[in-house]
Amino acid sequence: MIRQYGIIGYPLTHSRSPFFFNRYFKENNFTDCTYNSFPIKDISYFLELIQKNPNLYGLNVTSPYKQEVMQYLDEMDPLALKIGAVNTLKITHHNNMIRVKGYNTDADAFSESLKNTWGKDFSSALVFGTGGASRAACFALSQLGIPYQTVSRKATKASHTYEDISAELIKLTPLLINATPVGMLQQQQQQLPLPYAALTKQHYLFDMIYEPKESFFLSEGKKKGATIQNGEQMFIIQAKTNLKIWNF
Repeated sequence: MIRQYGIIGYPLTHSRSPFFFNRYFKENNFTDCTYNSFPIKDISYFLELIQKNPNLYGLNVTSPYKQEVMQYLDEMDPLALKIGAVNTLKITHHNNMIRVKGYNTDADAFSESLKNTWGKDFSSALVFGTGGASRAACFALSQLGIPYQTVSRKATKASHTYEDISAELIKLTPLLINATPVGMLQQQQQQLPLPYAALTKQHYLFDMIYEPKESFFLSEGKKKGATIQNGEQMFIIQAKTNLKIWNF
């Protein structure tokens, strides 16, 4: 029997997960394991996916389903429950019963990557986006004691809109985090509508995207002398945690 693992989201052409995990399986002689992309256009196809692939034992979840998938889970890890978003699923099979448990590895991976790269305390942060990745980043910032504000396309009581982001606010906020898919390979024509001219050498820009390696967001920061980081290190930390969750 071939044990299947994979990733769900839409679109998935940017994902390096299949390459990473299939290489791991090959290098460690897990000849009975494979990892595939499952691009589903709507989360309502999730149960059908599970039913049609009875040898599935684990999934990663990416945009835009990190919150939507929660309604289909049998159980959630306490950390994922606190964050309110899931990016890893463990699927167990017992007596012809299938159970799916959700985990969040985004928050710890983001926190570790932030500390490993810069190892400093920030006075404040702006988090762009309010989806699953943003929830994880905000949780991590809270744990690190870094005050933050979120920015959304739509006005809410808890978030700024991009129209609210002034040059002065950017100047006063040293840590800027992109937790949206904007700038990804399929969305390179899009950009976060920010006053980039306000960036300085005192700024730190973290983009949770890893493809392309340098998004428009990061390249604009680099032009202004800001310190930049993409999501590659975060991705690797997450992947190693996923393997532990899946009992490798």
